Amino acid sequence: MSSPVTVSSLRLDFSDDNRADQFVQLVEEKAGVGRRDLVDRMKDVLADLRQKFGLSPVHQTPEPPAPTQLSSSARTSGGGGGAQHAAAAGTSSTARPNSYGSISKGHVLIINNLTFLDPRDDRVGSMQDVENLEDLFEKFKWNHTTRTDVKHKYFQDTLDKFKAKCVKARADACVIVIMSHGGRQGIKTSDNQPLKIEDDVLEKFNNKNYPEMVGKPKIFIFQFCK
Repeated sequence: MSSPVTVSSLRLDFSDDNRADQFVQLVEEKAGVGRRDLVDRMKDVLADLRQKFGLSPVHQTPEPPAPTQLSSSARTSGGGGGAQHAAAAGTSSTARPNSYGSISKGHVLIINNLTFLDPRDDRVGSMQDVENLEDLFEKFKWNHTTRTDVKHKYFQDTLDKFKAKCVKARADACVIVIMSHGGRQGIKTSDNQPLKIEDDVLEKFNNKNYPEMVGKPKIFIFQFCK
């Protein structure tokens, strides 16, 4: 089983090379929308995935060759042979299959802590980040849920409800985005309580605690200052 991939503040968990390849293709085709810095991060992720899984670059779908013009002798000889030859000539054997593959049903949870106990700590302008992320995943045609100012006592319940939603929808991939302030103890909830990334977030989505998503991409994006 493959180990999680960590690039910058993005963490990915792929345990199946085919799903990783499909995700790479999807992001390469769609990540041109949204914020520039997010796109740059995704490019770093793609490069890391390619190195880890030995994936080849995704090329543009080749143009199908023009049908071969048959001579009059080919069209008239051999009974149905001419029709068979024409059908084969008009078919490209190198056409790429649908790159969305089995990750067309992605689900996204965006948690943005905007206001805090001290108004001076409010993250003014962070809703623009939320809107950009929502726009990005809408371009993917992925389902997204946004929660603002999640307090500590509701945080685990928010994650659990998202996990259940993914299972019910038979999601093929899930993305968890958490944006807030942070410190040495981890990321802060809106009521200034600390959350440990490994214990309070990542562990809830590992194979032991989330067997329904084994073998499916799980992407974690954390935006906070330590």
